[in-house]
Amino acid sequence: MHRELRVKLVMKWDSRVRSIPFSYFKRLQLCFEECYCAMGCCRLVDEVLELFEEFMYVDPERYESAPGMIEVTGWNNEQEKDEIHSSLMCLEGERSIDIRFIGKSKKEIRMECRAAGRHP
Repeated sequence: MHRELRVKLVMKWDSRVRSIPFSYFKRLQLCFEECYCAMGCCRLVDEVLELFEEFMYVDPERYESAPGMIEVTGWNNEQEKDEIHSSLMCLEGERSIDIRFIGKSKKEIRMECRAAGRHP
């Protein structure tokens, strides 16, 4: 059941990525805050990023009109941030994409909350 739910979720994301009218946007914001499987146990950031990479190769014409800026929020930690950045840089190709990480990682926010005596 878990695998089936996970596959359905990734298929839904695939449909959404393919339906984005990139030519209307100058920037795209990707929020990975709740990027988990339906059960909440598996982080799906890699799967979502693979959809963007596949999109570039499957439909290069639409990809050419992709936003020049991608803002990212909701990453877990520095390792995940590096993986996201590396994956999005693969999309760059001949055109330049400005990748910006907005705010703090979820790990930094949890640490600040604990230090202040609050639980996130």
